[in-house]
Amino acid sequence: MTQAHIADLVGVSRQTLAAWKRSGMDTSESNLPALREKAGVSKVRGEIGREIQEARLRKLNAEAAAKEHALEVERGKWILADDARAMGIRAGVASRGAWEALEDSLPPFLEGLEALAMKSRIREYVRMKCLELSEIFRVTPS
Repeated sequence: MTQAHIADLVGVSRQTLAAWKRSGMDTSESNLPALREKAGVSKVRGEIGREIQEARLRKLNAEAAAKEHALEVERGKWILADDARAMGIRAGVASRGAWEALEDSLPPFLEGLEALAMKSRIREYVRMKCLELSEIFRVTPS
């Protein structure tokens, strides 16, 4: 192994390695751990490069996941917590209003009907109110 290659593995210049050799330090391949320690390098450059690449890949994966989630929110697959809270409040207010209006609106709707006809008419009325409420609860992304 050449001194240039050893210098590269240790993370120092060839001149630094040569200066260490002149001062009496063993700069051979067998002394790599001591050379790395002197240079303050604990890992081989290849290992460091691999760790950096893995960290970059994890960062890219996280960024891709965040963008994919944002797109799913935009498309309506997920809703934001604030939107869910607002929808819950609207649902509560609308349901209460519908319940309170039931007493006034249902009797005229059923006026003059026999019991069997009332059943069908009530079913129709409930379906209509559910459609009205579903329009109120419809979520629009912020």
